[in-house]
Amino acid sequence: DDHLLIENNHLQEGEIVVSGEHVCNDYWKNEIANNTFKIKDKNGTVWHRTGDVGFLDSEALLWLTSRKESLIFTPTQTKGSFVIELDIQTTFNLSRVAVIQHTKHTQITVFMTEKNRAHEKENIIKHIQNKYNLCDVGIIYIEKIPVDTRHYSKTNYAQLKQIANAKQL
Repeated sequence: DDHLLIENNHLQEGEIVVSGEHVCNDYWKNEIANNTFKIKDKNGTVWHRTGDVGFLDSEALLWLTSRKESLIFTPTQTKGSFVIELDIQTTFNLSRVAVIQHTKHTQITVFMTEKNRAHEKENIIKHIQNKYNLCDVGIIYIEKIPVDTRHYSKTNYAQLKQIANAKQL
């Protein structure tokens, strides 16, 4: 049987950890990855940390809300980056958005692929400031949101932070 565990770290949602026949016991010759991503419980079951954050709803459906590394910290709460990204995309009818936070409780940057929507910049900033209690919001227009080289689908938040830092935001 496959199992899912949501490890709660004082958040409404928690890190998604899985076990089952599809989970390998360890990484070959990679002790750092084993120590980072593998957990052996008291029964000997190996659990894999996915790096995703989410929650199970009342119908036991799994909702992804963020990568663990891309959580957004506000003065009053912790929000998943996917939640904020989806909110911006649907509110402003944008095709692709990514959000990063430079330091806890301060600055966030929104990456957008639609430069022709620059006229909405102030509305987007005000929306984020009001809804998420974040006062220092910047927007960077980027041709393509970078993704990881392993899956070619997950937003590469580390690369976005490098881009933002290079622009001295």
